[in-house]
Amino acid sequence: MSRALVCMALLVLGCGQKNPGQVSEDHVVAPTSSEEAPATEETSEVAEETSEVAEVNKADHAMVLVPEGLFVMGWDAGDPDEQPPHPVFLSAYYIDQFEVTIGLYRRCVEDDACEEPAYAPNCNWDKEIDDAHPINCVNRQHALDYCAWAGLRLPTEAEWEKAARGTDGRIYPWGYELEGDEANFRFIAGATEPVGSRPAGVSPYGAHDMAGNVWEWVSDWYGDTYYAESPRDNPQGPLRGEFGVLRGGSWWFEKESLPAANREAYHPQLTDIDIGIRCARDF
Repeated sequence: MSRALVCMALLVLGCGQKNPGQVSEDHVVAPTSSEEAPATEETSEVAEETSEVAEVNKADHAMVLVPEGLFVMGWDAGDPDEQPPHPVFLSAYYIDQFEVTIGLYRRCVEDDACEEPAYAPNCNWDKEIDDAHPINCVNRQHALDYCAWAGLRLPTEAEWEKAARGTDGRIYPWGYELEGDEANFRFIAGATEPVGSRPAGVSPYGAHDMAGNVWEWVSDWYGDTYYAESPRDNPQGPLRGEFGVLRGGSWWFEKESLPAANREAYHPQLTDIDIGIRCARDF
């Protein structure tokens, strides 16, 4: 059974989540016109201060550059929603070298810009766990809020996949075969590991843990037939949908979740013990 179906059945239980965040229809805040809110010295100072904070937070993210160009997204060996393989052109962008850690997420909470994640067992928040572990138990809105606080954004699904597999059609971030030590999956470690713990699994662009450890939210809404109609250049996903998308597999899932083309539909208000965040930004 797919993760999406499981979580639809568990929606009323929250999949371990407390106080699920609210997700807007389009996640776009329209700028206020000058007629509605004339600029004042005070509002200008607030905007400047907010911008400076975002720049500081952005600087705390080690990021890798993914150059512009074509790659083939999807694969024939996957589920129908991962087909057909199709060429995608992406402008250059940066993506986090590591998954967002507990320590980074705590700073967002302390700034009152992020909600606390769930406190369920196996959730890393408010536990005696090294701050270098990835934050988990976050829903889609948590991820959107965190990346916005950091002056960044969630990667699109296409950006995530290219950063994970490069342009040579490899199956995993590290290549074509799984030896076993490249990723933290299905109870190998029994929980999350500090980010970057498995250098053998690094992607072609230098991004770590793009297979295993925690699933990662992307910005796209889920569309099961979207690949057949996706634009070639910088696809953003469907305009809206019922589900968001997770990428990358996790410590809780089997090896079948690790291929870079694998995608999972997941309800945006739900979370779990193996769901985290990776941010991106424009070049």
